[in-house]
Amino acid sequence: MIAAKAGLAVGTVYNYFDDKREIVLELLEETNREVAEQVIAQLDPESWRGKTDPRDRTRALIDAIFHTQKLRPGIQRILWA
Repeated sequence: MIAAKAGLAVGTVYNYFDDKREIVLELLEETNREVAEQVIAQLDPESWRGKTDPRDRTRALIDAIFHTQKLRPGIQRILWA
């Protein structure tokens, strides 16, 4: 299915990945990286300095964490499990 979506031959996909497990691990790693980037962006000290109430910033951070669950929902179920 991945090869078809990418418009590639199955053999071409396996030039980049040894097996299906490696593909899933890559997807998990990429999703994890995206989640971390969104959370880290909310923790930027510049965005906290004197601009808003710390409670509002904390709520925004919590919202960002829960919003990341919408990134690749199938992969998110695996990550959260």
